[in-house]
Amino acid sequence: MTKLYLITGLGEKNTDQNYKDFITSLEGKYVVIPVDLGLDNSPYTFGENGSFGEMLAKARAQIVDNTPDDVIMGFSIGALITYQLATEIKFSKAIICSICSILDGDLDFYPAEEVKKIFTDKQIRDLLSSQYGRPLGLTTLLYGANETKEVIARSKKLAKQFEVLLVEISGAGHNFSGQYLQSVKNLLIQAST
Repeated sequence: MTKLYLITGLGEKNTDQNYKDFITSLEGKYVVIPVDLGLDNSPYTFGENGSFGEMLAKARAQIVDNTPDDVIMGFSIGALITYQLATEIKFSKAIICSICSILDGDLDFYPAEEVKKIFTDKQIRDLLSSQYGRPLGLTTLLYGANETKEVIARSKKLAKQFEVLLVEISGAGHNFSGQYLQSVKNLLIQAST
């Protein structure tokens, strides 16, 4: 059966009710493998001393016995990790939900005092020097119509630059629930047939 690697957003867990419902709805179609980034107790996005590269390596190490038939999906910061992994590992499909726009100069669009609350100086330098790459397999970028302008702009830019499918979910914001969750589930079920 096809594996689905699932990377949640920051502060979310695969044991949260929305993710439990999502995983249950895919039983019989996918073997869902949650990827644990282990960042639950830190005030900083990548932990006190971690980096974006280290987070990528931690996620990459959990993708074992990958086959070209497998799927990877992530939300928010999990979508960013998913996207970058999809530039290194070929999946049959990568589903990028509300990509966190923080690489390649994107941090410049946010107030500096807000950025310093969630990233250390080392992490900021790491992110500013990191680039978005070209995904190796079929990729779909999704965003809610009520997202921040930064998430929408980055999603549109990546879709245009790398010629990947872009889906706007009307009525949805930056929350993996409701219409957003249903749209992703439908996309995955359709891809499994």
